[in-house]
Amino acid sequence: MSTDYPNDLRYTKEHEWARVEGNRVTVGITKFAVESLGDITQVDLPKEGEELKKDAVFGTVESVKAVSDLFAPVTGKVVKVNDPLGDSPEYINEDCYDEGWMVQLEVKDAKDRYANQEIAYLLQRMEQFDGITILATNLRGNLDRAFSRRMSFIISFPDPDPVIRRRLWEHHLAQLQSLDDDDPIALDFLAETAELTGGDIRNIVRAAAFDAVGAGEPVGMRHIAVATLAEYQKLGRVLPEHGFGLHLPAADEAPALRG
Repeated sequence: MSTDYPNDLRYTKEHEWARVEGNRVTVGITKFAVESLGDITQVDLPKEGEELKKDAVFGTVESVKAVSDLFAPVTGKVVKVNDPLGDSPEYINEDCYDEGWMVQLEVKDAKDRYANQEIAYLLQRMEQFDGITILATNLRGNLDRAFSRRMSFIISFPDPDPVIRRRLWEHHLAQLQSLDDDDPIALDFLAETAELTGGDIRNIVRAAAFDAVGAGEPVGMRHIAVATLAEYQKLGRVLPEHGFGLHLPAADEAPALRG
């Protein structure tokens, strides 16, 4: 396998490369891909103005050995095509990182551009790493498709049940220096009512601790209730009605707790 991988480029599992310059991304195939294909005889590329989606097929490259699909490393609009490749596909064999480039894309906005760069970088690291890569997330739906396609195994763990949630509350609350004995934490109520993950519970306890420190008082159920409400709002979920309102402070007190 060729080790000719310029450091200023990003690489995909399918052996496309991407050169990021501002909001422009130039795309081609790597020397390893060229060496695997052999002499390239034909290239089919999109037209200028076409919108490409990340990981979607945007063209093909044909050689004496095979025909291979080309996959877009980022989402963007085709603003330039290397038209000379139509008559001289051998440019790819001769100089795949310069004259053999294929298309140039314009990324729509900074958010997409930086997200694409980050994903490309992580995929590059995964490609270069010889060991086992383990990724964990509480938001499976937000997992990038490029990552999903590279997973040999995807294991879904069920959300914690009330027994486990109580242990999680106990664990995180035990890290606090002091609790308000006059406003005790309703652990059983929280475990049964608030269907949250361990990460959510950790966030709530941290937020409650900050609120309590800001108010110069120990953490009580009122702080936990306000922080739980904020966490539910962040998650885009509705706070359970089963008695939770009884633990929230009066309307004129809540703003003070949240700073």
